[in-house]
Amino acid sequence: NEPSPYLGSDDVVTPESIDEIEDILISAGYPVINSDSKYPEYLENADGVHTFWESVKAGKDDETAFWSVSSSGGLVYRALQFADGEAYCIIGSAEWNESGALNLDYVQKREVFNWDMTFGGDFYYQDIHTDRHWDAATLLRLSPVDEELYAWNLRCVLPIGHQNINTFLCDWGSTDYGDLSFNDMFGHLYRMKYNEHAYTKDYEHSESPYYHYRIPAQTFEDTVFSYFSISLTDFRKRASYNEEEDFYPWQDIDATNIYYFPSLTPEVTAANENSDGSVTLCVTVMCLDMRTDCLFKHEVTIMPQDNGKFKYLSNQVTYRSDKELPSS
Repeated sequence: NEPSPYLGSDDVVTPESIDEIEDILISAGYPVINSDSKYPEYLENADGVHTFWESVKAGKDDETAFWSVSSSGGLVYRALQFADGEAYCIIGSAEWNESGALNLDYVQKREVFNWDMTFGGDFYYQDIHTDRHWDAATLLRLSPVDEELYAWNLRCVLPIGHQNINTFLCDWGSTDYGDLSFNDMFGHLYRMKYNEHAYTKDYEHSESPYYHYRIPAQTFEDTVFSYFSISLTDFRKRASYNEEEDFYPWQDIDATNIYYFPSLTPEVTAANENSDGSVTLCVTVMCLDMRTDCLFKHEVTIMPQDNGKFKYLSNQVTYRSDKELPSS
């Protein structure tokens, strides 16, 4: 055991110990969530979910169950149940006692409001009302992600994301940046470049003509130009450069200016190398709380650099569903 970074004095088992417990259960043939510190978790021995879903589609009563290992080393049991036309999720938790036996901690049975297979052959279900909060749907991956595609996602898409920023929500390119907001990107790009947050306490602020932080021009330009190639003149015009005081305005996202939207799950489905050496990433964005595994699609093109870095070249939205998109 080791101290929990989140639970005060409570102990958690090491990731290695969790892996060992998972491996024992997997080897015994149990359907088990295989956790990983880098890649998304997925269900090993997932055939039961596929069989269960075929029964549901045929209107037949059926049930499938799977296990996961908690941070304390206990076991969590989940069962998806279809009975008399109704859908349920049963969840139970058990912890080890001092004698080495499992003690039942709790059991709940919830109604499932929404479940389906995704375009990628995974499964999701929702057993929490969205009128209380988002993240009501659970994505149950039935196979490991493609590590190469997920590496592109982790490197180029997830650090910026699709919430309260329009980088991937509008069309733009190196000859026409359209409505792209460089100011909204500053905090994200700063974290990508320096592997730390841009803290508002480090910058002066102003309340006129709106509340904003004053980012010194050199800091702002060094950060953004690491990921974009654009003329300084055009950039300063687009990013509201204050020539007199040599700064750019920036607003950090907080409770006063955030636009709340359900959680989005982007998946890089292809990485196509172009003749000029650039790579176009095809991205499908799921919003399971809105009952869609394809809210929209976009293609973002990047140019890898010799130093292992990259620059963004363009983005194009290639498909929009009829559902609401995030605010850009």
